[in-house]
Amino acid sequence: MGSVVVATFNIQHGRTEAGAVEPGLLGKACAELGASVIALQEVDRCTTRSGGTDLTALAAEETGMQSCFGAAMEMEGGEYGNALLVDGDLGDREVVILPQTSRYEGAEQRVAILAHVHTAGETLSVGVTHLDFRPALAEIQLAAVIDVLRRRPGPHLLMGDLNLPPSVVVPAVEAAGWTATAGLETFPLRHPDRTIDYVITQGLTVESLHTRILPVGDHRALVATVTPVHSPTE
Repeated sequence: MGSVVVATFNIQHGRTEAGAVEPGLLGKACAELGASVIALQEVDRCTTRSGGTDLTALAAEETGMQSCFGAAMEMEGGEYGNALLVDGDLGDREVVILPQTSRYEGAEQRVAILAHVHTAGETLSVGVTHLDFRPALAEIQLAAVIDVLRRRPGPHLLMGDLNLPPSVVVPAVEAAGWTATAGLETFPLRHPDRTIDYVITQGLTVESLHTRILPVGDHRALVATVTPVHSPTE
């Protein structure tokens, strides 16, 4: 048993800094991460703005990884949501609808993908999510994700764009007996001044953490190396 490299990355539906949507760059970006488990947010499937491309399938084909997509809402003739890529076996998975306290025109439903993953000799329960931009609602959604993920066997790994600062995320996660990365700013891309992307663990130790600028997306990708606490390298 050993270490697993994981990453979370808000891809902004394959949009470049120049403002063009370049689906073909997404596979390259995912491959550059060198991760065995990749959580993607703001992923389009067959929408007009992304040229009718299934971005999850494209990334999976380019990297040779297994994948699943979790739709949050319909958009421009297709769907929009989160995705999970795994270099290994992707077992049972589900898409969980997160709490929504109000409805208004253009409101974005938030979801989480939960999956059983076997990679790099390790078996994990993984969650991928993108929480609401309204802090009070995002806090409720974070608690909901942890509650459903913890019902699966550990170790647990939750990654995503939480739209919340460490001052909120760290105590909320620690209250559940889990651990959250904090301190690396990931947004906006070139001059980040906010920590809103996280790797949250239970039964895993984060051995290293860094960010990457990639050819698509308006966030820096967050990349971590995690090791099960029962590993001989502990």
